[in-house]
Amino acid sequence: MEEPRLEERERVQVFAKGAVPEGRAWSMYRKKVLTKAVRIFGPFLVHTSEGTLRCNDGWLCLDVRGNPYPVAAEEFELSHAPALVDFSPPPSGPPPSEP
Repeated sequence: MEEPRLEERERVQVFAKGAVPEGRAWSMYRKKVLTKAVRIFGPFLVHTSEGTLRCNDGWLCLDVRGNPYPVAAEEFELSHAPALVDFSPPPSGPPPSEP
């Protein structure tokens, strides 16, 4: 006997592209932190907190807790831009005096 699908065992809402709630006010959010990412060419596997995920070509990212997750190359290019951040150490010594 087949095990019942998750939707049949528990009352859960199921969403997919083209099947999301309409008529509700959607809020816009921006992430609070920068995303650490490295480009990986070709297929790779990532052991995530939600199981092992395969990415055919894309980016390996780290979440705020340091957990890795993959993002497909096309999706990454649509949703991310390089951060112009200066990681050099601050100058040491007293601040320059004004003339």
